[in-house]
Amino acid sequence: MAIPGEGLALPQGVVQPFDLAYMQDDLHVIAYFAGDPRFAAVEAMLRRRPGRAPEARVILTRHDNTQIRCTEGIEAQEGLDGNRPRVRLNFRMPTGQPIGLDFRAATPPNPVRGGLTDPGAHAGHDYLPLQWRGASALAAPDTRVWIDGHERTMPVALAMPHFIGLNGLYTQSHALGLIRAGSVTADPLDMPERAVAGAAWRFARAGAEISYRIVRAEADGRVVILSDGPEPEVIQGRLADGRLTVRSIRKSPDAASAAGIALRFDADGGFTAAIDGHVAVDGRFHMTDGHRLRLQPSAPAWALARTVSIACRREGESFRFLTGVGEG
Repeated sequence: MAIPGEGLALPQGVVQPFDLAYMQDDLHVIAYFAGDPRFAAVEAMLRRRPGRAPEARVILTRHDNTQIRCTEGIEAQEGLDGNRPRVRLNFRMPTGQPIGLDFRAATPPNPVRGGLTDPGAHAGHDYLPLQWRGASALAAPDTRVWIDGHERTMPVALAMPHFIGLNGLYTQSHALGLIRAGSVTADPLDMPERAVAGAAWRFARAGAEISYRIVRAEADGRVVILSDGPEPEVIQGRLADGRLTVRSIRKSPDAASAAGIALRFDADGGFTAAIDGHVAVDGRFHMTDGHRLRLQPSAPAWALARTVSIACRREGESFRFLTGVGEG
């Protein structure tokens, strides 16, 4: 049987029900603006490439907090304007309208303006996001945003003698972790009979095979499990009678790295979600009917409405994980 007093007791045969994502970017910019009937913000994540323009991903946020993501045909430049960082973007929405951003930081980025990000209600039903900023700066008054050829006004975020910062942020070193909503199906290919090093769970998922291998096993059933693939997951828990009780899950670029998105579950029903070692969300977890998992954040305030609910369904020989975010 699973051991409910030691963490998150999962259904028989389930190893990892969460759809996790983790991304590291060299730069992140976001600009909030007024006067557009459709959109309220534009943001971009950039990765530097030696001798080439940076690779960029762009998100447009509508007034209802839903989002459009763009990854193709983005012209991106970054550099310095004096000692102030500058990022320029030009791209088109999927419907063809041109978008432009000329972001100039008001100051060099400072770790004092870094730290955890409050995402507000952006994409409130798409994911529970964790974001860590290494060093940030407000947007300068000469920052410009164009939507379909019309320049939009950015409101002032901070006004002081000899300084004005607009409502936008430039960030150097940006980490993003997500618990994503959606549906994931996993077809079991192999299940370990005992908690011994080298034994593995194997699943077919999204057209690929993924393996969760026990890399350390103790006599009392405690195990450390490592998934394969370019973004490995490290799971710590205890295996008893074929059922796993999880204490922690971490997804990162490297199994030996401290970076990544990490979930921890304690013996009293509490959980934390951390990004690059910084706790961003805490709350309570509940497993009802043996297969319905709920994460209820209790802090910070922006996370309270982003309850994560996962139904772990058995459909024939397959597992199906249905995840909802912000559904009450």
